[in-house]
Amino acid sequence: MRKFVFLLMLAVVPVLLVGQQRVLRSRVSQFKSESKYVVKSPILETKNIKDSNTVKLTLSPLNADGFIAVEGAVYNENNYYSFGLDEETLERVDTRDDVPIGTYDLYYLFTKNNEYYIVVKENVKIEKDQIVSFDPKDAVLSVNIISLDETGQELKPNTYSDEEDDFGSRRIVKNGNANGLSVTTFLIRKNVGTVVLLPQLLKTESQKSFLHINRLSDQYRLVDTRSMFKKADDTDPVFYFLSYCSKLDESKDIKNDPEKLGRYVQRFTISKEGAKANDRKAHIPGFIHIASYKGEQVMNDHPHFKDIILKKDELTFMIDMQPEEEFDFATMVVPRFGDYSKKILDMGRPIDSFYFTEGVPVLGNADELKTVLRGIVGSSYSLSNDVYIVYPGLDSYSFNVNEYPNLTLGNSCPIMVPEMPTEESEGLIFPYYIGRFGEIMGSSTSFVKTKEEKDGNMIVKTYTDENVLIDNSIEGKNITMLKFDSSKKNVMTPTLQYLQLRSISSGNVTDRFKESNDVRISFSVADVELVQGDEDDNEYYKCNKAKTVKAFVSLKGKDEWKELTVKESPELYLWPSLGYYYSSLLKDSFKDIQLPFGWYDIKFVLEGTNGSEEIQIISPAFKLDSQASIEEKVKSDDLRVLKSGNEIVVEGVVNPGLCLFSADGVVAKTCSSNHLDISGIQSGIYLLRVEFNGSSRIIKLNL
Repeated sequence: MRKFVFLLMLAVVPVLLVGQQRVLRSRVSQFKSESKYVVKSPILETKNIKDSNTVKLTLSPLNADGFIAVEGAVYNENNYYSFGLDEETLERVDTRDDVPIGTYDLYYLFTKNNEYYIVVKENVKIEKDQIVSFDPKDAVLSVNIISLDETGQELKPNTYSDEEDDFGSRRIVKNGNANGLSVTTFLIRKNVGTVVLLPQLLKTESQKSFLHINRLSDQYRLVDTRSMFKKADDTDPVFYFLSYCSKLDESKDIKNDPEKLGRYVQRFTISKEGAKANDRKAHIPGFIHIASYKGEQVMNDHPHFKDIILKKDELTFMIDMQPEEEFDFATMVVPRFGDYSKKILDMGRPIDSFYFTEGVPVLGNADELKTVLRGIVGSSYSLSNDVYIVYPGLDSYSFNVNEYPNLTLGNSCPIMVPEMPTEESEGLIFPYYIGRFGEIMGSSTSFVKTKEEKDGNMIVKTYTDENVLIDNSIEGKNITMLKFDSSKKNVMTPTLQYLQLRSISSGNVTDRFKESNDVRISFSVADVELVQGDEDDNEYYKCNKAKTVKAFVSLKGKDEWKELTVKESPELYLWPSLGYYYSSLLKDSFKDIQLPFGWYDIKFVLEGTNGSEEIQIISPAFKLDSQASIEEKVKSDDLRVLKSGNEIVVEGVVNPGLCLFSADGVVAKTCSSNHLDISGIQSGIYLLRVEFNGSSRIIKLNL
């Protein structure tokens, strides 16, 4: 089978984004197990061998009047064959003799004046050798996509000249109000998938319509997903993420509804090493933009913007990305915050290397912005039989971010999820550190300490992450020990994949509780095994159930472990990247006993089917605290006080006067707003005076 490549002599977007790694494949799936970010199209080019049931098919594009023929394909629910440029010879191939007899749809893609033209022919019977012609003038419908912000103002990118200069660049002829525009457009056929994938084009002077296409049946949808940002000189940027889905039955301008834009502000805290470096230039914005068809990832765009130094440790997103359920298409966004940076050499030149805290995928709009737990990116456990699943995720772990306005990512001691060794990795294990809300804490990987011990064939690898700072004052660490027999074919250990704590009474995701009887611990475990597929590059992972799963708790640093009652929920198994689902209620383990207040560690002991073992200690994992660590009402009014990261937040009143006293009456902090910064405050008992509407309240806090 020959592979074909989509080459366009077009005005594509210049490299404005730093660190952008955008991989889009609309034809051939190429799985490499060592890839950190794997992008796979739902379209697999078939490998049928020519026989008596195959025919010779020629696609004949007409190149009149300045049209440039780019690529074509013939496809149905079982087969997909590309026509165009052979990636090995770079010669044009418009004839194939291996197409099975059957009924197909066909398309051909053209360009002219920096605009796309697609001609699709539906339900064509291919029963004998034949030639099918395509005339770009049959693309009679014109389609434009218009992006609107929350006020209804159009978000416009820069407009560029039609002509290129001697260096292949185009000059800006009109400045827009939106920067960093990134666009991917898909033509989707129901029950087939992405049949055409259109890379982004620059907006040029003479461009009238983004796309021209012929009228199509209800089996087709045009899906477009894009990102951009607006930034004033004295503010942090606001990022917009929009998705559109439309029938192709008439010429149209496709617009988003400004009232459907959901505002998502994500706060971050800085790691211990990040705080020690005190380098504001490291705190830059970024994101991961994901698209999926039938749950499989078809796009992964993850830029960051090193020239934008954030003034606040937060990102602001405006999102309108509702999943298209009928066509099984979904787009999501992951916030990324630069926590730490260091100089490295690249081709002999020093450059800044950034380490990010990454949130979890979010999709939806103003009605609901929901997280999607897809498993750990890069762990390779998602890959089973050459499939990388990212949607819809395990609903038991998901939550609506609109219900957590003070959520701060990075403010917890993470779990460690190891990327297990493959033949290509030469035995190296890459650790990922995952916080309590599913965030990936990239700086921890940079500072992890490793130790290896051998006893014959038995190998013990210990990973210690001490880059943990909670509430800007509590130091923590993760210790993970992996033990395996190096003489066995399967050397992988079982591993903790996810850990989440929720309040039983409220259902909220949190690591702060008023009493131990309110604590629910949920976690996932995978005992993975590397399997060799039909081809040399088709390794994949399957997930076994661990032989033994145990969990323990102890007061922080005491090593007085008490075993928990653990229950499995086999019906919640979804895919390898999330493993098997377990839960524990502290009230089941300690009955009516109320555990003392304070920070608690959790230890997991996992035994694999191959005799391997993982022991992981998260110190600390949660806190029992009767005061400011949870939301609580004061007397009978609407005043509420809660602690979020390094802030005390007062809700229910407007612009109160806040004064924090130590137990001996010394003023520690004051402010005239709802947010009191408690950075640098030592742990202990404090009194908070809240003044509002001519009255005041005194609240005792245990910080």
